[in-house]
Amino acid sequence: MTNNEIIAGTVGTHLKSLTMKQILTTLVTLTTLTVLAQDTKKITEKHKNPWYTEEYYVLKSDKKVRHGNYKKLGYKDCLVINGYYKNNKKDSTWTEYLWRTDIIESQGNYKDDNKTGLWTEFHKVGNKNIPARKGEFKDGDRVGVWEFYNREAELIQKYNFDTKELLYFKPDKEADKEHEVKTAKGIEKIKLDTPPMFIGGQDEAGETLLDARIRYPNEAIEKGISGTVWISFFVDENGIAVDHQVKEGIGGGCDEESLRVVKEVPNNWLPGQLNGQPVTAKYLFPVNFVLR
Repeated sequence: MTNNEIIAGTVGTHLKSLTMKQILTTLVTLTTLTVLAQDTKKITEKHKNPWYTEEYYVLKSDKKVRHGNYKKLGYKDCLVINGYYKNNKKDSTWTEYLWRTDIIESQGNYKDDNKTGLWTEFHKVGNKNIPARKGEFKDGDRVGVWEFYNREAELIQKYNFDTKELLYFKPDKEADKEHEVKTAKGIEKIKLDTPPMFIGGQDEAGETLLDARIRYPNEAIEKGISGTVWISFFVDENGIAVDHQVKEGIGGGCDEESLRVVKEVPNNWLPGQLNGQPVTAKYLFPVNFVLR
């Protein structure tokens, strides 16, 4: 008796004790494993600057198509991203970890390369992670009610992306200040009912600077310049940031770099409110430069 006959006989005996649903599930599983084993090939790519390793599978019939488990490994093969591709598109559960830790940074599902369903992103506080934001995605866009938290695990905002309505915000020191507001009389200092704010809070606004690829200017590095640059701009009645200026600078090219990246921050702004009406009010955005 050949090995194939032994395997077939064993599977056949096993199937007799199963229900039709169980039989179909078993056959699908066996077929999937066979297809993956026969039709995919593992690829390992090592990158430099920044240094990381990718491990993933491609179809043998078309090596440009990723299909199967995916891993991104960082320093000392520490897991950075774990996910799955289906016909070259992100699919199923994806998890990102904070660099050189086993602390989850974000987790949720993809379908057809788009985020879908519940997603949760986290702050790293000490050796723990606490929720930073959570809510639903549909076709890659935020939908429904999202909750945003600070690093003390306090709810700071609740926003409905379907109705574009701010449901809750936790007042901070900015809420008690007078803001420069454009009025028919010019620019006046007024205490607003609700200050202008970024959807998700200042932490989320600051994280967008990473997407803008902020760079530490060589001149500032050579001169040992560090500190905070304050960029001012107005958030108009439609939530659009306009009239960007350097309010306080530190030199060494940091002022120009700060102005560049803050202009690239997405217009996910909520205008200030006065007597139930949106107004054009000034916002101050800090950009920190720290030499290490």
